[in-house]
Amino acid sequence: MDLGDFFGFVPTGYVEHADQIGGAKQSFDVNLGTRRIDSVAVDFVTGRHPTSVPEVVPLSAGIVLPWPVDWPQARLYPLADHVADKICAMYELHRGIASSRWRDLADLLLISQRERLNGRAVRIALDSEILRRTGLGLDLRVPEKFRVPGPSWERGYESVAGDVSGLRGCRSLAEAGAAADAFITPILSRPDPGEWDPVASMWSAQVVQR
Repeated sequence: MDLGDFFGFVPTGYVEHADQIGGAKQSFDVNLGTRRIDSVAVDFVTGRHPTSVPEVVPLSAGIVLPWPVDWPQARLYPLADHVADKICAMYELHRGIASSRWRDLADLLLISQRERLNGRAVRIALDSEILRRTGLGLDLRVPEKFRVPGPSWERGYESVAGDVSGLRGCRSLAEAGAAADAFITPILSRPDPGEWDPVASMWSAQVVQR
């Protein structure tokens, strides 16, 4: 569809996911006129059954534009399932080697800074995702509290954290680890950690216990 904005997307690569049935990643070059300005990748996933209801929201521009005035609505993958997927990805081993999904930790921290979450829904999603991955024979070792997945994470995390737009602080692994402990540990250790407050950076169950 030509929106008259001079942007074009050129397919550049298609790679099937090694650990998923029927999943793949399609890469595109982003062109403005005839000049390449960026690249993007889109993941295609099959065989997933979200535990929460997808949210339908209207799309909006990242910058102020006079057009179009009829932005379409998008169905978003449930946030609880999104969080569960990223937690599992961090603790999945490959041939005994710790995950290198450093960006997933940064994404989780960005979510924790922006979104309200129902802890029970997240825990249900996490239990479902653990069952799905182990059923596929994947080496998944989810701990009972947040821990850094491996020794490569200090340098690896810090190499990607600066690229996460909107992330406040958490550029070092030490700072990220403290924030991740507050957000992730209650999900791992309780069947219902309560409601997550992104302003207070706290689960409501923690408030009750004090």
